[in-house]
Amino acid sequence: MQDDPNITLAIDKTIMTIVRGDMLIDGTENDEDLGPLEIGFTDGSFLQIELIGDGESVTYAWRDHRPPVLSAESCEWERIDLHTAPPFNELVGQRVTTVDILLFGISGEASRVIAGVGIYTDQNRSIVYYNGGDFAKIFLDDDPPPLPKGFNLAWKSGRCISPIKKSLTIRGWTTGVSTSNS
Repeated sequence: MQDDPNITLAIDKTIMTIVRGDMLIDGTENDEDLGPLEIGFTDGSFLQIELIGDGESVTYAWRDHRPPVLSAESCEWERIDLHTAPPFNELVGQRVTTVDILLFGISGEASRVIAGVGIYTDQNRSIVYYNGGDFAKIFLDDDPPPLPKGFNLAWKSGRCISPIKKSLTIRGWTTGVSTSNS
């Protein structure tokens, strides 16, 4: 597996917007697959993260304008602005200090794929985008849950998130949210 150093371009950028795409079913948000994620920064750049259809990988790309897959004109995706309401609005204005890659593989095998991306801020907050088996998952201040025996999910840097966590339902879907600001 080859790392794309490109993801580290997020370091020292300030978060301005957090948006996800959703294919609404009968006007209702999908709570299983949270769609692509777009993070906009105050310098005008956008980081777009989305699933690859293999059931285990994600891909990401930088744009100097709003990515077309999440543009308002797109009839495929409905833009869901996460940054306008708690708890995601708390990340707006925070500076990115670290970016990490979540690796997935079968235990005992050297082959790994990029299964997620974690973005960490100067206020000890994080947002993680993860391919949970063909379903996009977003975790706030939390890691994805452990996998069954025989599979391995690990941060490339070994970084761990360890604040006290609780489950929080946001617009019908559940995420981990820190109960402390430490």
